[in-house]
Amino acid sequence: MSPQFHDHFSGVANRYTDFRPHYPATLFDYLATLVPQSSTVWDCAAGNGQATCDLAARFGKVIATDASREQIASAMPHPKIE
Repeated sequence: MSPQFHDHFSGVANRYTDFRPHYPATLFDYLATLVPQSSTVWDCAAGNGQATCDLAARFGKVIATDASREQIASAMPHPKIE
């Protein structure tokens, strides 16, 4: 039997961003030194996409995934984010 995912976030997806901390720009600046800026990067467990947008500002393309469909649906659209 495989464990089931208990989605604690879909019900609050539209307000999730109000309570999340923001990550320092230095974190994303550092990540940008690890691979070419034209790279496609993956934001695993992207949630509402707040870190995803910071990654998109530094990389060619970002693929964002999350177990909560509502979280992904409430994320801010961006042309460099899939």
